[in-house]
Amino acid sequence: MQATCGVVLYHIAKHSLDYWITSAIIAAKQPEENGESRFRQTSYSRATAVMEPTAPEPTKKHTVAVWLASGLGVGLVMPAPGTFGALWGLPLAWAYDRLPGELWWWVASLAAVAIGIPICGRAAADLGMKDPGPVVWDEFATVPLVFLFVPVALPWTAVLGFALHRVFDITKPWPCKRLEALPGGLGIVADDVAAALYAAASLWLLSLLWR
Repeated sequence: MQATCGVVLYHIAKHSLDYWITSAIIAAKQPEENGESRFRQTSYSRATAVMEPTAPEPTKKHTVAVWLASGLGVGLVMPAPGTFGALWGLPLAWAYDRLPGELWWWVASLAAVAIGIPICGRAAADLGMKDPGPVVWDEFATVPLVFLFVPVALPWTAVLGFALHRVFDITKPWPCKRLEALPGGLGIVADDVAAALYAAASLWLLSLLWR
């Protein structure tokens, strides 16, 4: 009975979340579609006219937002920027683990995620892409969440937790892919939060088997 209720609740939650994510995506795309319909009109004669799209704005690769979102430039110069950028998350996790009390761990972790949303959104706009590879704030800011249940103090947990984070970030199980479609910085960061929570749950289960 409990298993049946759990399955039912899972499907209800899944479909509800899909509905709200889809609604947010549709609402976000409407202004973009309206913006794409703007053209400037050039007349070749009194009888004919040609509709030409406006030229795209040039990208800005050296803004403060890009510098921060790329992990102080790591995402701009390293191959596999997501993996190398996520390495910044391990020192963050160790630093958070030494904060005085669990409350401060939550404050630091949530603040890094929340601050990253506008920074990643601004950096993506500056680079002219939806989710640019050089933007790695979403990777390193969510790595500490992997150690929600298992501390990062042990070497094997740090390595395994990092690997699990990369696996789930790359494979993007439900609802990571759906969250990635959210607009702006929210979509850039939200899927990594979900991947980190998957990694946290997996690391916890593996720690139980290890005992």
